[in-house]
Amino acid sequence: MSLPPSSEQDGGEHLPGQEQAPRGVQTLLELCVRDLKRLYLGKVETLQLLDLANELDLRDLREETLGAIRFSYDFFRDAAGEDLLRELCGEREVAGMETARTERERSRRYLRQQGTVLEPVATEYTTRSTGEEETLACYPYEALIAGVQWPKGVDPARREDWLSDQDFEKHLKMTREAFKALPFFKRQARKKDARLW
Repeated sequence: MSLPPSSEQDGGEHLPGQEQAPRGVQTLLELCVRDLKRLYLGKVETLQLLDLANELDLRDLREETLGAIRFSYDFFRDAAGEDLLRELCGEREVAGMETARTERERSRRYLRQQGTVLEPVATEYTTRSTGEEETLACYPYEALIAGVQWPKGVDPARREDWLSDQDFEKHLKMTREAFKALPFFKRQARKKDARLW
């Protein structure tokens, strides 16, 4: 069955056999979108609606349904399975949702870690020469990362200074001299990656 052409006046799509609704009366498309936005539809109904939108090539309804699935992707992924979602939504769409889910999970882990202060790590330290006839205490990496109580006297903004040369190179992946030569924003990015920010 082919779809009737949408009229230029309303700019919307219509279901087969659907006349343009009189002003004030909602179309089936509008009702479906309303229920999607109000979360009245369960997972089965939402997936059936997406299947219908795909079959009838209703782009507006497909986008609204995909938006509902994106919003609750974890729920749909667990309930329907990735294979069914790939079939209904398309490979590219599911890949985008999966990337967003992974990013959300990474952020949640980071926030959970940042929200608690762990017990202080044993603060046995060594010393290293700074080259200016001064020696500086070196604490283990685990005592300086985000989320732990740092040793007394450690400047939180410059925790990398209290790492031994070996730990510095291991976790920041460069020498101190190369690190100091980097622009400020690149140093901050390295420190974030090493959990020293």
